Amino acid sequence: KMLQTLERGGVIVERARSGFQANNRRYAAGTYVIRLAQVFGRYAKEMLETQTYPEVRATPESPPEPPYDVTAWSLGLQMGVDVEFVDHPFDASLEVVDGVPLPAGRVEGAGDTYVVSAAYNDAYKVVNQLWNEGAPIRRSETAFSGEGDSWYDAGAWMIAGVSRDRMEALAGQFGLTIAAIGGTPRVSTVAVRKPRIGVYQAWGSNMDEGWTRWLLDQYSFEYTTLHPQDFRAASGAMGDFDIPQDARSHWPSFVSDNAPAQTEHIPLVDRFDVILFADQSASSIVNGSDSRTTPPVYRGGIGDDGLNALRAFIDAGGTAVALGNATKLFVDHWPIPVKNAAEGLSNDELLIPGTIVNVETDPTHELAWGMPRESHGYFIRSPFFTLTEGFASQVATVAVRYPNSDVRASGWLRGGEYVAGRAAAVQLDFAPTAMGAKGGRIVLLGLRPQHRVQTHATFKILFNALVRGDTAVLETSTGGR
Repeated sequence: KMLQTLERGGVIVERARSGFQANNRRYAAGTYVIRLAQVFGRYAKEMLETQTYPEVRATPESPPEPPYDVTAWSLGLQMGVDVEFVDHPFDASLEVVDGVPLPAGRVEGAGDTYVVSAAYNDAYKVVNQLWNEGAPIRRSETAFSGEGDSWYDAGAWMIAGVSRDRMEALAGQFGLTIAAIGGTPRVSTVAVRKPRIGVYQAWGSNMDEGWTRWLLDQYSFEYTTLHPQDFRAASGAMGDFDIPQDARSHWPSFVSDNAPAQTEHIPLVDRFDVILFADQSASSIVNGSDSRTTPPVYRGGIGDDGLNALRAFIDAGGTAVALGNATKLFVDHWPIPVKNAAEGLSNDELLIPGTIVNVETDPTHELAWGMPRESHGYFIRSPFFTLTEGFASQVATVAVRYPNSDVRASGWLRGGEYVAGRAAAVQLDFAPTAMGAKGGRIVLLGLRPQHRVQTHATFKILFNALVRGDTAVLETSTGGR
């Protein structure tokens, strides 16, 4: 996919017909090569190399002048692809590739239980299609060995009740290698079903929310767009205005064709398993706009009533997922053992305006299933977290963190010492209570896992948060069916 992106920009991509030697190492046949001595060679170099923003100083004694915008876009780092630059001449038999193909997908083995690696982003396209076809799907909670010397990491998808022809068609469509295993592997699994997703959309524009919806569309996730009034209606408080006719086409819920907004109390948990908030300030989510030039129906945010509806949703077993600055909505309004460690730091102390950073993951954590232990993510004025003292009914876990040193991978970074060792992705699970709360979940993703739909290396963090959202249906077993 990275090479296809470069091809669309005019870059000529070649492939080795046989193995060759370069950079004092051996490269296998099929290795892709991009020569920089071509018309778009400089473009390819710019997109693939790491960026080091220059230190511009007014005087030798002055501090570096910071950039005003993003400073890193290295495609290999963002997409989880190893790219090596060769600085010396080498001999290789190369052929021009006219249209980089996906790998040849295939199903291997003769069993009737199909295992899809959690490392594939496109596995979510597969399961979203199969969910719509009624297929039962489970995920492994731990790594396990298969037939022969095969090994599957935690989070592997285990699919039964689907024909081999159908699985072969999906493998070919997405270029995946899928294992067909016999018997029942001895591994703990959880049942997962198609999540009912609500995506919050403020009446004002929000670029990150638009990119988020586009990503969900690309990976076949179905969702419902929610507006501030949806939250207030769920609490039983709607306000004193009707929805104008020209707004009804953008109003998918709680409003009939010929009636004003309904005041009937419809709990959010009756309609959704997961509610997703894209990057947006917490104050704008709660308060919205109060401009007198804005029509009344588009003023305001979810308000205190919406917060109450959101609390009821989580208490009833729902999952709330917040990206970027939307995490502050929960850090500020919930008694959770999480602190935003970026709070109070000035730009002179901390400035990361758009930088690719190194991250460390816990692949045994359900949010990081399918991730390598070391990867890269996109940091753009992002919150990062420390864990504090919490209640016994809360369990806070860290799935992704920043390394203790060398945070920057590409771009500009000031104040890396504040970020080093901090949490980038935190999950909070709430236990059921005697007061009737079923215990839901809050997922805080300070890192931008879906930034402009370029960060393929971290898509799975967001997808895992959505798919594991309905805690009520998680069933543990020791089988694969």
